[in-house]
Amino acid sequence: METTEENYRKASKKLKALKEFYAHLTVYIILSVLAIIGAIIVLNLPQVEELGPEFKNWVLWSYIITWAIWGIAILIHWYNVSNGKVPFFRKWEERKIKELLDEEENNYQSIQNRD
Repeated sequence: METTEENYRKASKKLKALKEFYAHLTVYIILSVLAIIGAIIVLNLPQVEELGPEFKNWVLWSYIITWAIWGIAILIHWYNVSNGKVPFFRKWEERKIKELLDEEENNYQSIQNRD
């Protein structure tokens, strides 16, 4: 049987992992916005126009690939922190189980009332 101290350590470890994930996500969002602004500025510079459409495509795809790979890393990080459980679905499951249990209880009571 686990002690309160062990439970506290586990909860602290989960909280730390969750905070690290939120920090990772925050940095990703902030840098994504800055990168989009930067890409718009860079792609509209006169010097870039002179380099031709191939260079513009290279810059655009390098941004897209970088942020897509980082986005996948964020999803993997989330999966590891949440143990693959989506909070929305967990809450939905809990509500549905409660609803079904209440329904069964009502059915049982209605049968008891008939007797």
